[in-house]
Amino acid sequence: MVTIFNGVNGKNTLSECYLGNDIPLYQSQICEILTHIRKPGDLRTPPKIAIISPTAYSRNNTAESISREISVMVRTIDFSKKNIGRGDLNTLFEEDAVYICQECQYLFERRPHGFDLLRSFLSQLVTNSRQVITTWNQYSWNFLSGFLHIERWFPIVIPLPFLSLSDLQEYLLTGESEQIRFTIDIELDNTLELVRKDVDVDIESLNLTFSIPYLTIRRRYASYVPLLADKKILPEELIFREIFRLSLGEPGIGYQIFQNAKNENEIRFSLLPKSLTVPELSAIDNFILTLILMYENPVYSRLNQSIHDKAVLNSSLYRLSSAGLLMRDEDTWKITAEGFAPVVSYLTQRRMIWE
Repeated sequence: MVTIFNGVNGKNTLSECYLGNDIPLYQSQICEILTHIRKPGDLRTPPKIAIISPTAYSRNNTAESISREISVMVRTIDFSKKNIGRGDLNTLFEEDAVYICQECQYLFERRPHGFDLLRSFLSQLVTNSRQVITTWNQYSWNFLSGFLHIERWFPIVIPLPFLSLSDLQEYLLTGESEQIRFTIDIELDNTLELVRKDVDVDIESLNLTFSIPYLTIRRRYASYVPLLADKKILPEELIFREIFRLSLGEPGIGYQIFQNAKNENEIRFSLLPKSLTVPELSAIDNFILTLILMYENPVYSRLNQSIHDKAVLNSSLYRLSSAGLLMRDEDTWKITAEGFAPVVSYLTQRRMIWE
């Protein structure tokens, strides 16, 4: 059972949500989505829903969980795998079902007239009476919000945020059937590092809440005093802190780093990826890196449609791959697990993406 808050006439009310399946991630967000699913006999047009997250891992897990919880027929369309034209949109929502449209960022391209297909999709979305749940990359969504105010088409927007350190640790350990041992098998680098923090400001008189980011310097492991710490707990805490730092709390990135650091039933600090530094990049490098972060797994041809110069594109992909920021998987490109955090920080500082 999950207890969630629902806004009613500007007031928060408590409600209980009972999930029929074991769902380790984003239970409250899933419960909120389920409250908007049209029930049998309800003739009202259901609100269109957008689920947004920094990586597809969170969105896909959430979409799968929702599919298992819904008792009516569900149709899933993955736009990263299905090439459609504007003519196909006319028959997209023909069946009487709940539609889950995944990876909707693939409906637009960063080029002239690159929004035409997306606009047609949004037009079909608001003129049909089907229950439609869409999923989007967070950085693409923020870009589209600035250019198209895309949130106008979606009364219900569900962000899937980064996990806290404790939540990430709980999630990664939940799926382990055997007892995991944690080993610090290298000398730790306790150097000074620049970290970003946020100060939450709440102005009750204006009903306004916002965060002010700032940078501070600290030692990477300064909050732990080995002489006073429990020797059995210390390695586990240090390793999870490092996974959290490398992943920003993104569960998919954290899971990949966790699994790669596993040797049988032992997690070794030496197997965690080394921190990356983004080198000096050109404007075209920044643009290509932004495209890959926004689409997550674009094919080469999609990137070339925005660049229109294979020599320039190939040169940039080579530089970014050599820096450890990108990797190729057959015909698709993606940010590496160890490159995710520095790429997000780098592109945010240069206003190429918005958090």
